[in-house]
Amino acid sequence: MTKLNEERENWDEYISPTLFAYRTKVNKSTQFTLFYLAYGRKVILPFDNNTKAEISLMDRVEEITTELIQAKKKTIENIEKS
Repeated sequence: MTKLNEERENWDEYISPTLFAYRTKVNKSTQFTLFYLAYGRKVILPFDNNTKAEISLMDRVEEITTELIQAKKKTIENIEKS
């Protein structure tokens, strides 16, 4: 079987990595990643250095709420500009 035929048969294996790449790339119109807008945080990849200290649950909820409100406003502004 040729390489081209093999790639055509296993095309479904490329869906998840492709969607992950799309969701973690900064969108030109919003200036945010889709991951951030959906989950309220930046994606943490296996090779990222996690130096952020542990914070309490209530502090994290407050941080997410504040950041998402600001991100939503900024996203709307950016979409209107584009």
